[in-house]
Amino acid sequence: MVVVGLSRYYIKPIKSAAYHTGAGFGLMYLPSIVMVGYYFDKKRALATGISVCGAGIGTFIFAPLGSFLVETFSWKGANIVIGGIILNGIVFGLTYRPLVVGGPSRLSNLLLTYFGLLKAMAKLMYYSAPAATTSRFQIRLLQSVLS
Repeated sequence: MVVVGLSRYYIKPIKSAAYHTGAGFGLMYLPSIVMVGYYFDKKRALATGISVCGAGIGTFIFAPLGSFLVETFSWKGANIVIGGIILNGIVFGLTYRPLVVGGPSRLSNLLLTYFGLLKAMAKLMYYSAPAATTSRFQIRLLQSVLS
């Protein structure tokens, strides 16, 4: 958004910003919803509902704010101000901390399970693949996974 505000023309940067902003908001939204699930065991549905309401409240607030900023600062200044507001998501993202409650987390258990399955599949492929059809790269890759 800040780059759009600093550009001379507005058609191509606006299209580019639409894709990048959509991807960025998607990458901000999902972790915030997932983190709520990690922090709340009791009343998790209520906590998730409240956090999802933030998107609607933001839409409700940014519509008149955007109009005000365009009238006050033009489209360039409005994009710079809105980009600065959006960059505050980095600060709030830094507050996400994993919970440590006396044992390995759910994510680490999931990753250990995933890599255990990957290792078992690699063993199966290594021992069942005929030597004539297996390339050197595949053999080295499987050996690195197995070791």
